[in-house]
Amino acid sequence: MSSDVVIGLDGLGALIQAARARGYRVLGPVVRDGAIVYADVAGAEDLPRGWRDTQAPGRYHLDHYSPGRSDGSGGSDGSDGSRRSDGSGRSDDGEARKDEVFGWAVGPWSPKNEVFPPKMTVWRAKPPSFEVEEVADDAPPVAFVGVRPCDLAALRVLDRALDRPDATDPVYRRRRKKAFYVVAECTRPAATCFCVAMGTGPGVTDGFDIALTELRPAAMRSPASGPEPSTAGTAGAGPEGAGAGGLGGTGGGPGAGAGGPSGTGAGALAGAGAGAGAGPGGASAAGTAAIETGHRYLARAGSEEGRAVIESLPRRGAQPSEAGERVSLLARAAAHMGRSVDTAGLPELLSRNLANPRWDEVATRCLACGNCTAVCPTCFCANFEDTTDLTGTVERRRVWASCSDLAHSYVHGGPVRASIKSRYRQWATHKFSWWWDQFGGPGCVGCGRCITWCPACIDITEEIAALRASDGAGIFTKG
Repeated sequence: MSSDVVIGLDGLGALIQAARARGYRVLGPVVRDGAIVYADVAGAEDLPRGWRDTQAPGRYHLDHYSPGRSDGSGGSDGSDGSRRSDGSGRSDDGEARKDEVFGWAVGPWSPKNEVFPPKMTVWRAKPPSFEVEEVADDAPPVAFVGVRPCDLAALRVLDRALDRPDATDPVYRRRRKKAFYVVAECTRPAATCFCVAMGTGPGVTDGFDIALTELRPAAMRSPASGPEPSTAGTAGAGPEGAGAGGLGGTGGGPGAGAGGPSGTGAGALAGAGAGAGAGPGGASAAGTAAIETGHRYLARAGSEEGRAVIESLPRRGAQPSEAGERVSLLARAAAHMGRSVDTAGLPELLSRNLANPRWDEVATRCLACGNCTAVCPTCFCANFEDTTDLTGTVERRRVWASCSDLAHSYVHGGPVRASIKSRYRQWATHKFSWWWDQFGGPGCVGCGRCITWCPACIDITEEIAALRASDGAGIFTKG
């Protein structure tokens, strides 16, 4: 929509202020309770500067930049089977990391928490009339700063379930449509990420108001970063076929397209814009100096409002080398995904392996705790609860529910899925098989949260690979 520009850390703070001035409640990443979550932010000083994550099955750990560390990160070197947040297990220059704001992958929070809240009151009735009064959703519009491409793709998955022409959740629609999205492209995936396989990252091409790519400080760039790629780019021409084996973006089945759903995925690695470097000015001499010496963010507008906000920031036009650096960073991230899933024929694979003994094996480890559904950015099951307080006021509340719960499938006479095996199988097959029948695409975006936050260290990519390796086991055949 507009030529790429470059902003500095002061520009990032100005972006937050501009969103606040437009009436948005600004939610951005913050460090809280040992994790990166989203909360109200007033300026760039609230963001997780210098923090990085280490993720593995059943493990999440944050470290802050420390000058005493040889790599300046405090992160894992990969010797424990996990990987640093860039997925590579290699040492990076700490000076290049100490000011990074988006040098982490994903935490337990996703935008779903805001647009489809965990708990909300639908109506209430007060004595003595007990007339039912709908509770209006008057939450202010939200500007999400720093959400990841996989989370943006997750919202599009939720759109297919909660904002259909024949069935709409009014609260979801209102909050979703009124939100302002500042996406931070993912240049350092976690060891549990597999967004490339699902066609949802690490880059993004549409569906946002502003897209940011965090670049290395100009002083830290070196020939070791590799040759500058061409920025002329052809759509979908990312590394290794730009999402070959991923998911099509036109409602087709697995492996149907190279660009991924909603224009995200490896196809977003190329095409940084031939007009790079021709963006508008607007930075003062002092502001330009700060951009040249500090951390830089390549900013792209995806909407008219996004462009208006960018034009209010201290900025300068992007150079071709900076557009090329974006391509290089995203290509490196795509090449260092910690996990992968072969999606070819996946719905059919799962549907014909409902009796596979692998389900029995994973059931011995699954605790049915519901962590996977709680952190999943696309799970939307909910229940309704009626409560009465001491004044006699009655409220009906909608709360998140989980297919891991025994009560989730309860009907008259008992639950349909009484065993942990049946409940885990329901979750996995719904995400990777039945969802295609219902909504024309997968219910997973490859964020890896279900792997990281599983206390039993169950890895869905490992389970799918095991089912594929034992395809047909447990199926009774004639003869």
